[in-house]
Amino acid sequence: MNLTTIAVILMNMLTTVNVVLLTELLFGVTVSDRQKISKHCTAFGFCLFLNLIITACELGDTTQFLLIFLSMAVSVWYLAGFRLSAIPYLIPAILIDTEFATVLGLFDRLLSLEKYRFSLGEGSWTPLEGTADIFLLLLLSLCFYITRKKSLNIRLNSAETIVVTIFMLFLPIIDTGMNVIIEQSGRFTLMLGWTAFICVLNIALFYGVIHRNIARSYRQLSEDYKSQYETALKGIGKSSEMAEQDMRIGHDMKNHFIVVNEMLAKGAYEDAADYLGNLQKQHYPHSYKATGCKILDVLLAAKAEEIEHNHIELKVTGDMSLFDFMEPMDRTTLFSNLLDNAIAACLKIPEGNLRYIHMQTAEMGNRTALRIQNSAESHAPESPKAHRIGIGLGQIRQVAEKYHAACETSFVNGEYCVILLFEI
Repeated sequence: MNLTTIAVILMNMLTTVNVVLLTELLFGVTVSDRQKISKHCTAFGFCLFLNLIITACELGDTTQFLLIFLSMAVSVWYLAGFRLSAIPYLIPAILIDTEFATVLGLFDRLLSLEKYRFSLGEGSWTPLEGTADIFLLLLLSLCFYITRKKSLNIRLNSAETIVVTIFMLFLPIIDTGMNVIIEQSGRFTLMLGWTAFICVLNIALFYGVIHRNIARSYRQLSEDYKSQYETALKGIGKSSEMAEQDMRIGHDMKNHFIVVNEMLAKGAYEDAADYLGNLQKQHYPHSYKATGCKILDVLLAAKAEEIEHNHIELKVTGDMSLFDFMEPMDRTTLFSNLLDNAIAACLKIPEGNLRYIHMQTAEMGNRTALRIQNSAESHAPESPKAHRIGIGLGQIRQVAEKYHAACETSFVNGEYCVILLFEI
């Protein structure tokens, strides 16, 4: 294998990596943090293996392109948790990668670098065209760092994806026609103007789309932080109140037992029995046991008054520390929305009827299951969509998608159930 062959393989791998990263950054192909490194290594290792086969077999250009596209499709399918719906996003991602090289090619002509064109295999590139994927990889790495550090989501919606795709499809056609005009006229000012126009057009498109998503992401983050802060503040206050209450009860009980022991020591058995009888009638407010997840403990403490006041039976079983692999914000979003939806459903049941919320978790091999069941109106419509109580289910599904968890909902005989299955 000579240096030219190695260079071609590296260029193909750079293109593949950039296209896959673009689907993650802009089109919502997500990989859970715990599996990010291992999954990417597996996906790109497969692409490299396929590239080596392509090189060894000396296939034609069309066959090579199809196989490289296949490697990209398999990588995205694998990274997206085997979702076929993620594969179509390869098209706009490839077009963006190509457009980036096209823009750098304009600068090649502007700076008269075309005379330094070099050949690799059956193709040839100008200096900036040949290094376009390196620049793009650096740019994508910077974008990933910023969005992760600031918890931003710049994923394009369906309409934005269509606009970007159409733009990327038509711009190369216009660029080709303009190249002919520039070559025939040989005017530097025309070349400079066209290069500036294309650059401004690209920047305006992506700045407009991404800035709108950043603004929307910040608004959502602000609302989430505000809601979770208020809930946490209430829960922490309630937890502190419960802790003080438990200490007070413990201190009182100690004194009660001292009195009873004195009575028993003096042989006043009837008095001791009466004293204990009166003590048993006293009401001590309920405090929740630790679930293993501090975030869930705080949320339960915050909602304790509402749950008890509305006579909702709450049962939490299993070790909720199993979900420590999730980011705190995601755990808060998941548990708060599950509880809010369940409480909202219980409140629709007439008073006097059974109201309950049962939350449980269990380990099954390399999987962790979370199930929450709650009573709901028995005469609810039969349509599955009508049973999606609460707007929080969308946020629950977003968390599930982020960690590639299966999320199932059901409504049977007056009971609503949400099951989440995480692969660890």
